[in-house]
Amino acid sequence: MENTQTQSKFAVTIRKNATMIIGGFFVLAAILYSYLQHGTTTEAVLAAALRQSTPLVLGALCGLIGERSGIINIGIEGQMLMAAFLSFLVGATTNSIVVGIVVGLLTGALLGLLLAFMSIALKVDADTVGVNVFRIQYINTVIAGAIGGLAGAFLTLEAVGSFERAMTNGRGFVALAVMIFGKWTPLGSWGAALLFGLATAMQTQLQFAGTIDIPHQFIGMIPYLLTIAVLAGFVGRSRPPAAEGKPYEKEG
Repeated sequence: MENTQTQSKFAVTIRKNATMIIGGFFVLAAILYSYLQHGTTTEAVLAAALRQSTPLVLGALCGLIGERSGIINIGIEGQMLMAAFLSFLVGATTNSIVVGIVVGLLTGALLGLLLAFMSIALKVDADTVGVNVFRIQYINTVIAGAIGGLAGAFLTLEAVGSFERAMTNGRGFVALAVMIFGKWTPLGSWGAALLFGLATAMQTQLQFAGTIDIPHQFIGMIPYLLTIAVLAGFVGRSRPPAAEGKPYEKEG
């Protein structure tokens, strides 16, 4: 009986994610074909895709943890940017990448604490079994903020090595799309981030190769067009966490 129920749940999961699974096979097939034809170029694109997807994965986890606690976070971009600035500033001053990373984590965590205070205490928008809902929300939002801060620290300390104005370049908002595309699950968000990272890496490779004779601005639009397509196609069909954006009122 238990095996039958497990198989039934597995079948339902497969049906719900059939489009993503089929799409994933097509992407893998395309990567394999490209590797057989142009091995060195494909390796470079895949390495760039991993680098590009890292801040998106972290940003998506930042939003995911918060929203699963009932707190909507549309300030991921700001958390990443502030953490990127402070982690680079402190890291360059102390000449320590470890200190820079810690500062990035703390910056994101403090901004997460501010978001939690505004959402929980002030109810800007977020105990019958003995669970302290407020404490769980505070903890999760701070942890989520720290992860978002880590994404910003990655940009300055690892990916770029310097800080520039608006260097997040919309990655915080793309991370929200990644979270939705991944159906508010860590594994789904990771896969979606890899897809966006691959699109970004491909547009970079196309610009450097110069094989397509069109203005580079149009090639640079590819990841953002993909974001729009994902949001248009999946937002209506995705089911967000039940308590998302609903302020919790303590009874009694």
